[in-house]
Amino acid sequence: MKHVACRKVGFEPGVSNFRNLMESGAVYVDKTGFLRELVTSRDIKLMLRPSRFGKTLTLSMIQNFLEMNYRDPEDRSEPQRLFSGLEVARDRELCDGWMGRYPVISISFKEASDSSFLGSFFRIRSELQILAEKFSFLLSPEFAGQRAVLGAGFQEDLRHLMDVSNRTLALASEAEIRGEVVLVSEFLHRLILRLNAVFGKPVCVLIDEYDVPLQYARRHGYYDEMLVVVRAMLSSALKDNGAILFGMVTDCLRVARESVFTGLNNLNVFGVNDPFMNSLIGLTRDEVQELLDVCGMAGRMEDVVRWYDGYNFAGEAMFCPWSICNFLGDAMVAVKKGKNAVPRNYWVNTSGNALLEICMSCPDEVISERMQDLVDGRILEVGNCEFVGYPDIDSRSNDFDIFATLMMHTGYLTAARSQWSGREQELEGENLKPVLGTGEEPSQDLASEGTIWLRIPNEEVRQCFRAKARFLTGRGNPVWVSRSRELISALFAGEAEKAERLLSDMLLSFISVRDGTYESYYHGFMVAVLGVVSGSDVVIESNTETGNGYSDIQLTRYLTGVILELKKSSDRTTMSRNQACMEALQQIDEQQYEQKMRQSGVKQIFRYGIAFSGKSCSVRAG
Repeated sequence: MKHVACRKVGFEPGVSNFRNLMESGAVYVDKTGFLRELVTSRDIKLMLRPSRFGKTLTLSMIQNFLEMNYRDPEDRSEPQRLFSGLEVARDRELCDGWMGRYPVISISFKEASDSSFLGSFFRIRSELQILAEKFSFLLSPEFAGQRAVLGAGFQEDLRHLMDVSNRTLALASEAEIRGEVVLVSEFLHRLILRLNAVFGKPVCVLIDEYDVPLQYARRHGYYDEMLVVVRAMLSSALKDNGAILFGMVTDCLRVARESVFTGLNNLNVFGVNDPFMNSLIGLTRDEVQELLDVCGMAGRMEDVVRWYDGYNFAGEAMFCPWSICNFLGDAMVAVKKGKNAVPRNYWVNTSGNALLEICMSCPDEVISERMQDLVDGRILEVGNCEFVGYPDIDSRSNDFDIFATLMMHTGYLTAARSQWSGREQELEGENLKPVLGTGEEPSQDLASEGTIWLRIPNEEVRQCFRAKARFLTGRGNPVWVSRSRELISALFAGEAEKAERLLSDMLLSFISVRDGTYESYYHGFMVAVLGVVSGSDVVIESNTETGNGYSDIQLTRYLTGVILELKKSSDRTTMSRNQACMEALQQIDEQQYEQKMRQSGVKQIFRYGIAFSGKSCSVRAG
């Protein structure tokens, strides 16, 4: 089956408007074959996918297929033009009965992102103002016969929303703001009823990124206020509304605990692990292969798979369209210049990394070790906390299962294997040998009920983890810099107990950007800790040759030196770590690691043995 439609080979990865994309003639992966099943079911679908997978474009496709010409309902030339040559055009029955036949309300909350409640609320109101202007034709003379159906109150609401003087709430009184909240909460519901009454047809309702205002509200401390507004808007518009043809709501998370969709009996939720239309949003392998063929790059599939494949949507291996289109666009430019495009990270800047940062910096040994397992390419079995929301990040910040589930829905992790139709499904080429964070080999049985296997999907997202780890242990993180300076001061003052306390705190949240043995992990940890203050008055040398061997780490500041010898304890007991510290100090003496410092004129030398086990350490001076 042919998946790719285009009149010219070109990519518009930033275009999420179906009409604009089709009129540009750029490459379009044809998803119109899903329209029959989408539009003919009288229900409300909550479709959950990570950012940049094409949710907005999917809603725009639905809108352009269904939406009528309001001034001339019999004129369907516009959708016929846009969908000509696409798969849905072959379904004559569907096109005759549905194409260009219905009123459509489409609204997006993705811009409702502000540090204050009023700021986000005003952005939601601005979206309703755009909607009001779109349907302002209802106030024109040609619809004068419908004034009784519209009602004087609704007409006044339309005028109020469109009035330029009402487009700021900065100086509004509390009473005026309460009035605006009521208007915003009820407007969608009232608009649906009026369109149904005027045109005699049910209305399609499309709502994009419904939880963006909730994300920002949680982050900036006005969650309860915003929840009231969002819940009132969606529940009043969608609950038991016979005037609705069907509805689709999109975003990343299914939020049940907050009861955003209170009382919606006809709400069907389809997340990343639900088989229904699992290939609707995103690109399948066949679609990606066809895109490569169209661009004359069939031989790049191996690179593309390693970098951008790996998302598992209920057994379907999926790619992120944003990444694929950006890579192919850059690759075509490179080819014209006689060069070979190198895959790179496009996904990292498409959505906020706040969740990843919170999880990586959580001072919890279990969370830190399991995050390290993920970065090292391991597969973890976690509790599947489907019905969570952003407030859980704060209230239960030591629960890795909640973090992992949220990261799965937002695209940082994906299911390694799950169960559909009573049988195990595994992604092609997936290796289930690595440990699961428990030190045990995974069984070949399915994860137990309520759990799921998760992993980082591909190299692109793995680089996001690595970049965030570097930031959290680098000069860009003021907390890490402050602790590193305290540690340096303690080491140059001979304060072993203080150094141990500081190292233990920092070790809890350390995620290494290097693979390998635990010895290299701990060496990388110390280099990361100390490296943020190098280049000032402190000189740091790693694995330097001195005396009869190679010293792990040496620090010098003017005429004072510090020698650090690192050991991995044989077990996790304090006694074992203390013994390892003594062995480290003995090694400093026997191998004469002080020799190089003495020869360079250093007068005072502090020697430390540092032993690690898990996320604990001991420091002894000698």
